[in-house]
Amino acid sequence: MKQAFIFKVIAIYIISFSYLYPREMIILDSIPKCGTHLASKCIELLTRQKCYNVRWNPAALPNKYFYSGDDLADLRLIFSKRLKNEFISSHLTYSPIFEDEVIKKGYKFIFIYRDPRAQVVSMARWKIKFNANAGMSLNDTIMSLITDSVLYKTGWKDVGNIFDLYRSFMPWTLNSKFLSIRFEDLVGPNGGGDLKSQYKTVSDIANFIGAKVDKIKIKAITKDIFGGTATFNEGQIDGWKKYFTKEHKNAFKKYAGQLLIDLGYEKDLNW
Repeated sequence: MKQAFIFKVIAIYIISFSYLYPREMIILDSIPKCGTHLASKCIELLTRQKCYNVRWNPAALPNKYFYSGDDLADLRLIFSKRLKNEFISSHLTYSPIFEDEVIKKGYKFIFIYRDPRAQVVSMARWKIKFNANAGMSLNDTIMSLITDSVLYKTGWKDVGNIFDLYRSFMPWTLNSKFLSIRFEDLVGPNGGGDLKSQYKTVSDIANFIGAKVDKIKIKAITKDIFGGTATFNEGQIDGWKKYFTKEHKNAFKKYAGQLLIDLGYEKDLNW
């Protein structure tokens, strides 16, 4: 009798766990320094799955670029090593080949991006922190990331400036079968965002991946996802304003002013 009761409890737990937490392959894709770890923590809390990072390591693979969605054979091999309780996190540039793969196999594909000005500043600070800025000052590092290819060469062979970087990723947002979210909508009040937008974005992610969570759980997640990762800097929506000089602004307007307008971060070039 006791063994039957224990077996019943275990069975109920397994069934409940399977119902509440999605088992499908989830892929979180992002432009580097656009809130990857913020979104990753959100998914971890919603699914109880661990993050399986698909990353390029410049120390181990000095001649390898960031993975492209065109590297389908490599990606399939890497994904095959993922455990059932893990989701994928990567920086995959757009590829029609991989887009078709995602659709055919029914993967849950989430893409996160942010204001390119904030991305540039966060990337510049990351490069300085890890001595990957070719000995430049912070101001020069920011300017280089806006205007030229020097600091992109170790990751992307075809990226010549900030506009090129975003152009290689943003087509992911055009597929209505995928979920595209903005860092600014997920970060919440701690990062200068809005609680209502954060709650809605967490809810959207939960609905998209099939996580059965209630309002209390979503509210708890909104309080837990900010900060606390190794690459975390400030996580502030308008933090770039502290670092951009007049020269940075002028250069950004020249190279990616229209990009800001197209993404909805500015209405015109008068900022």
